[in-house]
Amino acid sequence: PSIRQTYTVTGSSLTGSITVTPPPGFELSLNDETYASALMLNPSGGSLADVAVYVRLSGGAVGSFAGALVHAGGGLSSQSVAVTGQVTPAVGPPILSALSGSVYTNSLFQHNIVAGGDLPVTYGATSLPTGWSANATNGLVSGTTSSSAGTLAFNVLAANTEGSTTSSYGLKVVSFAEQTNLPTSVVVNKFMNGSPDMVELLVIGDTNDLADGPPVDMRGMILKDFSSSRTADGGGKFRFLNHDLWARVRAGTLIVLSAGTQASEDIDPADFLLRVNLGNPSLFKQEAPGFDLDNLDMVMIKPAVMGAEGFAGGIHALAAGRVSGVTVYGNFSGKKLRSDRALTTSRTTVYAAASSLAGFSSTSSSAADTASSLVFGQGNTTGNTSYISSLRGIDQAGPTITLAGANPLTLALGESYTDPGVTATDTNGGTRPVVQSGSVNTAVAGVYLRTYTSTDSLGNVSTLTRTVTVEKGTPVIGTPPIASNLTVGQALLASMLSGGNATYGGVTVPGTFAWALPSSQPGVGTNSQLVTFTPADTANYQVVTFSLNVTVVNPPVVAWAESFQLSGSSAQPNADPDGDGLNNALEYAFGLNPAAAGGEPAMLSPGASQVKLTFLQKDTGGITYAVKAATSLAGGFTNNITPQESLDQSGVPAGYKRYEATLPTSTGRGFLKVEATVP
Repeated sequence: PSIRQTYTVTGSSLTGSITVTPPPGFELSLNDETYASALMLNPSGGSLADVAVYVRLSGGAVGSFAGALVHAGGGLSSQSVAVTGQVTPAVGPPILSALSGSVYTNSLFQHNIVAGGDLPVTYGATSLPTGWSANATNGLVSGTTSSSAGTLAFNVLAANTEGSTTSSYGLKVVSFAEQTNLPTSVVVNKFMNGSPDMVELLVIGDTNDLADGPPVDMRGMILKDFSSSRTADGGGKFRFLNHDLWARVRAGTLIVLSAGTQASEDIDPADFLLRVNLGNPSLFKQEAPGFDLDNLDMVMIKPAVMGAEGFAGGIHALAAGRVSGVTVYGNFSGKKLRSDRALTTSRTTVYAAASSLAGFSSTSSSAADTASSLVFGQGNTTGNTSYISSLRGIDQAGPTITLAGANPLTLALGESYTDPGVTATDTNGGTRPVVQSGSVNTAVAGVYLRTYTSTDSLGNVSTLTRTVTVEKGTPVIGTPPIASNLTVGQALLASMLSGGNATYGGVTVPGTFAWALPSSQPGVGTNSQLVTFTPADTANYQVVTFSLNVTVVNPPVVAWAESFQLSGSSAQPNADPDGDGLNNALEYAFGLNPAAAGGEPAMLSPGASQVKLTFLQKDTGGITYAVKAATSLAGGFTNNITPQESLDQSGVPAGYKRYEATLPTSTGRGFLKVEATVP
């Protein structure tokens, strides 16, 4: 249910009880403890004095709810109070703990589910291996791994009264042989318990612990620390994100990482030095809270596949001081260093004195030590500095890839494509093979990428990309459409385009023709106007614009007026060259002479029992005639009369016929009119 809201009800002169009914989705209470779908308010002495009513959403279904609380009874008209509410899906507590980790074979695995929120939480896990368990109270998931290395997956759960949350946990089970063979690609060169806490990583670029180089892909790697006693995995965890900065980090690069207080960053790798804040969200993801270095801490770098929790499968670890008893440092069987002395307020930095790859995994008391001041971004000792310099002198450049042909390369739609060719050469090994990837479909317009990859004998990789653009095809107008004639004053839109076709490569391209400027009004005569052909498949074909002739003629009334020796403005439909008050369009419609005044468009003949209207009607020209009748002018012309062709066609001009319309009337009184619409 939702948080309750309250209001008061007051009444007087009541003759009975008041029933309060909520709309669907709401419930009511008088004590904020027991809620019901309706309430009964009983007056005392006909009155209710400020009765508190509690209302809340029942939460029985997700959705929006609205309506009115209806108060009815008591001998009075009902009263309503509007209510609205929204029920959203229940959300459980957020799971804050890491969702990936590693553990050795035949070892105890423990993971504490940590959830946020203020409400009490119940924990659980599903799909656990046989014999494993999850404590519902403290969230501890525990169990012993088998002798088989591999990957396990199970679900962790956290629930409170508002809902539950489930997340998947990925666990990498690591064999000791796998740990031994893990290449030392990155090491922890030093770290400082200070303000800010700092860690310096050195990229070795080692692929097999036999030779240094080539550059390392650090995307997905995990940087983590542990608790001060190093008995538990209680520190922070940061994952290197999928960013170009981490995609190819050269051997000899020092990476200075700052936690807490933000420091100035340097992400230009040209000088083999990077300074980055762990709080930079574009470069790191914090997988678990913490990372507060202390005087007996251990810092580890792990491969991406090994997950955030645990130490199994770590690449390298550096610890400060000795801790008695069972510790994560002691249980970690990978490459590691530990100083004899713990950090103090005067000696805040633990460092590796290694002058070779082997020196980063040693039990010698001189292999690591603490110091009061060391510069982060520089070597720790003379030997350490020399080793870093030697790493930077390694050939870390991949083969030189040379493309034959154009790049970018442009093809016509449907054109055949054969890669123009590629070669790769390297200072180590001469000519190198090239692996090509990426296809080009010339039947579909678009941009395609061809990728060329070559690796030298040291493992350095180069890639080069060729951009291949397949252009849209330009259809050829084989047969242009035919445009219907226009009358002066009409827009191109009135000219119908019929027929016509377009082809590409000899194949018909479906599409439509349309005027490019449909609102244009060309003048009399033959006009060249733009037409667009729009293919049905605009993804692969271009829209084509071309010219097409359209004929514009005068209205029939103009040609008719010109036959009476009228011209120019005198021949236009609205002109009245004979000054008889009838324009050319009217005289055209009713067969009169536009050059000579006189004549009537229609003749009305009254009779004892009917009224007859006689007029001439043109056979062609698209003129519309309508005869309307009325018995009184006050009532208007509301009736339509269908005229009949007259038996008397004497004296009728060529192209016209005489018509008659009759209105019967008992009073001998009636009204008729004829209307003509001339196009």
